[in-house]
Amino acid sequence: MLMGIKKNTEDTIIEFLSLGGNTMSVIHQHLKGYKEISKQSLYEQLRKLIAENIVIKVKDKYFLDIDWIESVRNLFGAIDAPLLGKGESISYNFKSLQHLNTYWKHLFYYYGSLKSDVSICAYDKYPFWEHLVGQEENNLKYERLFKNKKQKVFFLIGRENKSTLDFKKRNNDSLYKINCRNVYSLNDRHYYVIFGDIILTSVVPKRFTEYLRDLYETDNSIDDIGFKIQEKISQIKTASIKIEHNEGKARKLRKIILKDFV
Repeated sequence: MLMGIKKNTEDTIIEFLSLGGNTMSVIHQHLKGYKEISKQSLYEQLRKLIAENIVIKVKDKYFLDIDWIESVRNLFGAIDAPLLGKGESISYNFKSLQHLNTYWKHLFYYYGSLKSDVSICAYDKYPFWEHLVGQEENNLKYERLFKNKKQKVFFLIGRENKSTLDFKKRNNDSLYKINCRNVYSLNDRHYYVIFGDIILTSVVPKRFTEYLRDLYETDNSIDDIGFKIQEKISQIKTASIKIEHNEGKARKLRKIILKDFV
């Protein structure tokens, strides 16, 4: 859940509409300053945002849905992230993996800063997050954060095969220490990041996990995997993040993740 590509059209539309409602022509003119997009493609993007209850259309203008604005406002709240006492936990549900990933990035950056005196441990069964949109820009922020504080990320992929070893080869450097090892003791649907005693667990749907298993166990190229994952992700309508302050569980997860790094 640490690598990725550029911010997508959907995010750019939402950012622009956060300044106020506008017609499709004005939105299109604004987008042309960032990327080439046809009016037909923009129309499809707007229809998708309407279907997801993020945008509404009133006559010829598009606006951010007030209920969605309020849900985001409540989610991010007055503090940057939940500050949990020992033994406490909280969960958030999302209607898409992209929305989950947006909040995950916020939490990752926040807890990474808050726990700057400890190394970060991460675990993915399959490294599919690199194919979500909106990651590259944030990874540059993480890199500056960690390098300035000399903070390391130890990242274990829970499957060792051609695809995951290729991921390791492409991304292993002085910042991200990556290993691949077949792990069967952890839930395949759970993707972990540990900051000291704080654990972030992203939970993906069972059917998506089965899809990833089939995809990564075949001899696919990185481009083929990326295309298929992006196509599949758009169909996912449920995912969740659990944040917990659990010293014992964090210790066990770190032991599993760090085994081959020592």
